[in-house]
Amino acid sequence: MATVSLRNIYKNYDSKRGKVEAVKDLNLDIQDKEIMSLLGPSGCGKTSTLRMIAGIEKISKGQLYIDDTLANDLTPAQRNISLAFEDYALYFHLTVRENLSLCLEAKKLQEDVIQNKIKKVSEMLGIEDILNVKTTALSGGQQQRVSLARALVRDPSIFLLDEPISHIETEKRYKILAEIKKINREFGSTMLYVTHNQTEAVAVSKKIAIMNFAELQQVGTRDEIYNNPINLFVANFVGEPPINIMKCKIASERDVIQLQAENSTLTFIPEEKTAKLLHELHLNEVVLGLRPQNIHIKKLSNTQKSMKGITQVKEFLGEDINLILKNGDHNFSVFCTTDMGFDKGQELELYYDPYRLHLFHPETEKAIRA
Repeated sequence: MATVSLRNIYKNYDSKRGKVEAVKDLNLDIQDKEIMSLLGPSGCGKTSTLRMIAGIEKISKGQLYIDDTLANDLTPAQRNISLAFEDYALYFHLTVRENLSLCLEAKKLQEDVIQNKIKKVSEMLGIEDILNVKTTALSGGQQQRVSLARALVRDPSIFLLDEPISHIETEKRYKILAEIKKINREFGSTMLYVTHNQTEAVAVSKKIAIMNFAELQQVGTRDEIYNNPINLFVANFVGEPPINIMKCKIASERDVIQLQAENSTLTFIPEEKTAKLLHELHLNEVVLGLRPQNIHIKKLSNTQKSMKGITQVKEFLGEDINLILKNGDHNFSVFCTTDMGFDKGQELELYYDPYRLHLFHPETEKAIRA
């Protein structure tokens, strides 16, 4: 298969207002046989990155390597890359079977080989019953599955998948994600999966690269990114329900550093090493993040500290509950696995672990870590 390496990659577009940087100084490595998810909001540069790897967009600056070969000037065919787009890119005057066979016929494969490949992929994606139907007669979800099948049928060195299941029915999405992982295991293919959906990113790949405002923010496993976000954007973007964010004043009482959330009675005590670092940084305030999953209704250990809030809303998330509480001007969430029967307006004493506090610089928004 293949490795993909991007070195100091830039993509610039010209507009009436001047140059627009869609991708800025991107350095990223995708290992052989790896599925990597490229995650970020709309307009962050992830699709431009995918299109540069594919050879559809010209690289403005930097080097792209496929294995050890500089690929900047290689054609898409020379790169042996297959793509599945969010907007399908199908030939609508052809049947599904004809759409799938075109690229295989171009390789001059024998007819029985072509039909066997089409049969295998169509059964994987549940489209075997529409092979002889023109794509204009299909639903959006069916068309997207055909687009995905056309990418998979080619056995390329690299799969590039751009929001490939965004229009597929919810009940079929995770089946298809499982099939993508199965294809990766069976064929040893290298994959880049582009999405704005963190649930999809986590489901399909072990490693996730997060982009925002044209720049790579962080690369890591889901646990690494969730537990150690590199900045405030990553902390906010990854995690469901979203992380609780509060601006805090830094105070000291009897040599103990305390973080006092503005316009509330919430006070947080960081662990010792972090407290020492805050003292050395001479900051007056800090941005604090605390995930709903790390606030507990019952005290679990002697190291936990207490906080209080008044219940406002229960959000039922299947078997789980997101409990929203208020303290002063702050609303914050607590993730519960069971309904404990709390009434609206009831004051609760809650508990957090000082080691689970995420702190960010108020100006740079970078994580503050001991």
